[in-house]
Amino acid sequence: MFAIILTVPRLTPQRPSLAPAIIKSLFTKHGKDSKILDINIDFYNNFSHAIDSDAFHAIDNFLYSNAQDVLPLEHQVLLNHWIDSWIDNILESSPKHVLISVFTWHAQKFTKLFLERLRPRTDAKIIVGGQGIGEIREQTSWIGTPLFAKQLKELGLVDHWIKGDAESTIPLICQETYAGKGFDGDEYADWHNLTHDHIPDYSDLDITAYHSGIPNGVIPMEFSRGCVRTCNFCDWVTSGGGFRTKTGQQVFTEVKYYYENFGVRNFYFNDALINGSIKEFNAFNELLLKYYTENNLPNRHLLYSGHFIIRGPDTGWKKSDIERMGKAGADNMVVGVETGSDHVRKSMNKGYTLADLDYNMEMFAKCDIKLYMLMMVGYPTETDNDFQQTLDLITRYQQYVASGNISGVNFGQTFVIEEGAPIFYHPEELELQGVDGKTPHDVFWINPKNSTLTYKERIKRRIAAQELANKLGYPIWRADGQLNWLMAKYQEIANGTYNEHKTRIQS
Repeated sequence: MFAIILTVPRLTPQRPSLAPAIIKSLFTKHGKDSKILDINIDFYNNFSHAIDSDAFHAIDNFLYSNAQDVLPLEHQVLLNHWIDSWIDNILESSPKHVLISVFTWHAQKFTKLFLERLRPRTDAKIIVGGQGIGEIREQTSWIGTPLFAKQLKELGLVDHWIKGDAESTIPLICQETYAGKGFDGDEYADWHNLTHDHIPDYSDLDITAYHSGIPNGVIPMEFSRGCVRTCNFCDWVTSGGGFRTKTGQQVFTEVKYYYENFGVRNFYFNDALINGSIKEFNAFNELLLKYYTENNLPNRHLLYSGHFIIRGPDTGWKKSDIERMGKAGADNMVVGVETGSDHVRKSMNKGYTLADLDYNMEMFAKCDIKLYMLMMVGYPTETDNDFQQTLDLITRYQQYVASGNISGVNFGQTFVIEEGAPIFYHPEELELQGVDGKTPHDVFWINPKNSTLTYKERIKRRIAAQELANKLGYPIWRADGQLNWLMAKYQEIANGTYNEHKTRIQS
């Protein structure tokens, strides 16, 4: 076999990963046989039941943790035995290439353990890729050296790493070239022609095996790459090749294919935004409605969710557009609400106002569309009054929690300056200063014009926002874990032990 494509722990098991399905379709397009093996779902579905529950939770916590800890010997034996059984399975196909999708840094620890046992047993080209090949950080960037992959190569555990869009790098693997943009370097290989003729291939996977809680499962998709917005805290602005989109017809064709061949009725778009192009988004919804009519299906027979940007009526975003998406099957829209203050939202360069948000939310409630709110506490320009406006928004939107139109809220940690974001390169635009003479980064920044916004104050506001939301009945995602992270980080900073850049492998 030309290639085995692996998805490895630790990822949440709600749905399969999109990248391996794209890669498989590209191998097929270039006449190469390949197979996807999802080790991650086997970790949750089979390994978890094959061993004692306490042992599984210990191994699961070990893989998830970014600490350089060590498993007890009896647990390591269990994990090694399971890894070896998977390696036996892989080598039965005599693959010429083994590709590992390191989706996030949470997969780094398993990847290293797996490669330490795979590498001595095969001469196949081992190639890693994905956003997890960089350093450990809560919000992985495309920017900088992929430190984890580099260290794996220095240890002789991989032959190559790829960084960038699969459409640019997989053809080079098919040619057995292993060189060029995106290979073994810092440069990101982007791809701009999304109007291709291949559909991501999930045929090797049992979609119903995943833990979505939805009959027939959920298939991940993409409508576009990049983003049309220029939020100054987000690395999408400077990374990944800019905004490019599929056509509405193309996306409809994919949805129709998965529904008719897999029976799947639920889809999740992995994009930064599914409505970057109003024209193509409207075309997609129109085609869904036409399909329902032609096949005597009810409205919302197929459901889709994904990240969504707020637009106001002055941009051409009409109430009829929202009604159309509701009837077509828009289910749960993930929106960067961030704040209740237009002053803060403007300094973020979010591109919309509170009035625009209200306009969309009122229509969402009428059209059976849910909103999942992403919030950001402690932005550099956030004053006491701005934060109070955020609390006011949480209180005012409680009506949509009661109606079921707000499905949840994620407060994250507090504002951090991520490498790759515009504010990272131009902190002077907000007149930010670093700590101890360093460039402003991570949580290490101050705003002299907003001097009361210390890191301690940011944490206090973050806690206050969660307490209010909890009181009002908001479903809160990862709430306690995020607060524990905040407090631990605060203590590390106070003790002088915080490591700003971490990797799984010590240099």
